[in-house]
This record gives sequence, C-alpha cells and structure tokens, in this order.
Amino acid sequence: MGLLSSAELGVSLPSLKAAEATVSTYLGSKVGLSERTVTQTGAFQGGVIPLRDGPATEVVSFNLNGYPMSPSVYPWHLDMGLGHVLPNPLMGGYGAGVYAVVYKAGWTPDNVPDAIREAVLMLAQQAETASAVPAGIVARQMGDVKIEYAEAGGTTLSPTVLALLLPYKALRF
Repeated sequence: MGLLSSAELGVSLPSLKAAEATVSTYLGSKVGLSERTVTQTGAFQGGVIPLRDGPATEVVSFNLNGYPMSPSVYPWHLDMGLGHVLPNPLMGGYGAGVYAVVYKAGWTPDNVPDAIREAVLMLAQQAETASAVPAGIVARQMGDVKIEYAEAGGTTLSPTVLALLLPYKALRF
C-alpha cells in the first residue's frame, strides 16, 4: 500500500504508484517511501555517516565499537535534509571504529510531508494528462496560472516537482 490513496486524490492507482516510485527513486530510497526501520553498519573514520536508504526521519540508536552513543551524553544529530548522522563537532568527533546505526526512513500516510504528497500528486496528474496533450507541448500559461505537462511515458521531473522534493533529497557521496 502506498502513502496516498487514489480515491481521495482523484487519480488512478497505476499513475499514483508510478509517481510514488519516481519520487522514491529521486529521493534515494531503495524500497519506497513507506516508513520502515533500517539497520546499517560500517567503518567510521569521523565526520559524517551517510545513511544509504533515505529519506531518514529519525535515529533510533547509534553504537560505536559496540558501545551505545546516547544523544544525552554523546550528542549526534540527524540532518534530515542531508540524510546523515553527524557527530557533535564540539567533541572533536569520535575517532575511528565500527558503527551500527538503526534509523527510521520514510513516512506513514498520516505523517508524509505536504511537499512530498503534493509532488506525488502532481506527477500522477501530469502522467494522466500527458496523453491528452498534443505532442511537443510541455507547458501552458495564462496570466499567473501555469500548467506543466509530463512527457507521455517519460520520467522527467518538472521544475515545480523538483523544488518540492529538494529539501528531502539527501546529498550522496
């Protein structure tokens, strides 16, 4: 089940699923936008730990060399925009070692951000209207109202959709 219901939005389920998959891929998720718990381990050299299956929304636990790093004692920070666990710079980093981080990624239908919901809906609507638009037309504008069309069968994201998703796209190293 996806994050959005096609009945409430007035678009077909296939268009909605395709739009959600496109947004998921753009945001760097390997398995979709629905909330899940992810465990990641690796070697830590200081600096940042890129969380590989985003978008990360909450760190559940963080261990270094088998020891729990409590945020109240050893502060770390989840930057949701970057999708990283960042050690507190005032502590000079934690040094090298093996880390294990458990984090939540994605959203439930009740807490999906409005920008993500709007981007998925816009993509689904663009896909449904693309077949009714003459070939070569990418946008129509009358005064302040502009309608952008997706390519029929295309996966290009419009500038409006990109702007909605940008705050949730993690940097990749």
